[in-house]
Amino acid sequence: MTRLDVNSEIAKVINDSPVTIFIWKPENGWPVEFVSENVRQFGYSSEDFLSGRLKYEDIIHPADIERVRREVAEYSEANVDNFSQEYRILTASGEIRCIDDRTIVRRNENGNIQYYEGIILDISQRKLSEIIIDCRNQVLEALASGETLNEILTRLVKSTKKIIPEAISFVMLLDEEKKHLVHAISPHL
Repeated sequence: MTRLDVNSEIAKVINDSPVTIFIWKPENGWPVEFVSENVRQFGYSSEDFLSGRLKYEDIIHPADIERVRREVAEYSEANVDNFSQEYRILTASGEIRCIDDRTIVRRNENGNIQYYEGIILDISQRKLSEIIIDCRNQVLEALASGETLNEILTRLVKSTKKIIPEAISFVMLLDEEKKHLVHAISPHL
């Protein structure tokens, strides 16, 4: 296999995988030097970034951007060579995705940062599973501790909000014949 074939195969493996590779400049907004083609899984094209139309920072969720900036600055100033972060990004359509970012800091011979190499992986499904398990455990703990029906149902409704933030949720309990409302709770209505 020639060097060109090997490079082509490596690119194919990367672009067929769930990870997206970014190389960012250590400048304001983190301009992108390279991004793998599979950035399309987030609705973007590599050209969106390489043309300068988008910087990496532009896709980080607004509620997470300050924390991400602060952590990158802290790792960089501490001369850390690699680090991991979990945060949310926005897809081109506005959907929120949770990602695991593994970053390698590349420095020149003087120790100055030349660029950041990042491998990002969409962990949205894993995060959702963690939230569901946590919510289930909270409801089970409420049952085991003898909380009232109203308290348990309130926890259940709030748990739904954690899983689907935009949801308007409520619980209605009907009698055995399913004709009469016995109990209802909804903090949203």
